[in-house]
Amino acid sequence: MYYQINEKKAKQAKMMTSYNDYKDGSATNEYRSVVDDVVMFAEEQKKKANSEEAINRIDRLVERFAEKYADWVNRYYEIQCYCPSILITGGGNFPVRRKEKQNSMMDRHFEEHTKLMSIKDKIRSIVNGSYIIKSSDENAVRELEAKILSKENLQKEMKEANAHYRKHKTMKDYKGLSDEEAESMDEKIKSSYSWQQKPYPSYMLSNNNQEIHRLKNRLQALKKAKETPTQESENEYFKIVRNIELMRLQLFFDEIPSKEIRDILKHNGFRWSGKNKAWQRHLNNNSEYALKYVLKELAELKKEEI
Repeated sequence: MYYQINEKKAKQAKMMTSYNDYKDGSATNEYRSVVDDVVMFAEEQKKKANSEEAINRIDRLVERFAEKYADWVNRYYEIQCYCPSILITGGGNFPVRRKEKQNSMMDRHFEEHTKLMSIKDKIRSIVNGSYIIKSSDENAVRELEAKILSKENLQKEMKEANAHYRKHKTMKDYKGLSDEEAESMDEKIKSSYSWQQKPYPSYMLSNNNQEIHRLKNRLQALKKAKETPTQESENEYFKIVRNIELMRLQLFFDEIPSKEIRDILKHNGFRWSGKNKAWQRHLNNNSEYALKYVLKELAELKKEEI
């Protein structure tokens, strides 16, 4: 579960920012303390999960967090070593520009920290079923299938509860409900609008059914996309990569495009990915349409320049 922390770099960072001695192993202990807190939270949330797939997803999320957080901690100490503190060097010949660059690096690094520490919210969303499954996820197909099954089970449960109330005019003796819970549900039903006097109003079943159909359509499209290998092609403007692994339509330029070209890309939904060094958007029918408009607008721009 734990990943290695660069103790040598952590000690060096301490020496560049403080006169206090570095306690061996303190960086590793701090890292493990954060991971342990997330693990404990995850174990509590797993008790509330209603499927094995949700539990597996939480485990994978925690494992990735432990790895990414170790990377974040190590990078943090690297940035600290980039420039010493003025308390250590003194004011004479202090590298001001280098310090400004370090501060900028640290600001961006803490933006990543904010994203990493949202893991508890992500774990909660898995438990309550609101977690967004990304098409680029390795197990996206299996997770979509599990979510569809969960929604179908919910649909069945709502119908059975409504049928029980319609027949008996009470939720008493319904499976899994105590008398106190049944009485509470009965009171809630009776206080609702006359046309909604049942455990689950019609709109809830309708909305859930629509979500099932939406997820099935997405699953079908995703399966079809995953079966297609990554495709590459080139034109006079850029290289096109239909990246199936990341589920991104990517445009690679030989050099930084002009402002006019960047505006065209942004207008059509493409965004720059510093990580992938490409202009990209989700790989789907909409992105394919957007690509056609990009090519059309670039051709018109070229004519104007000529």
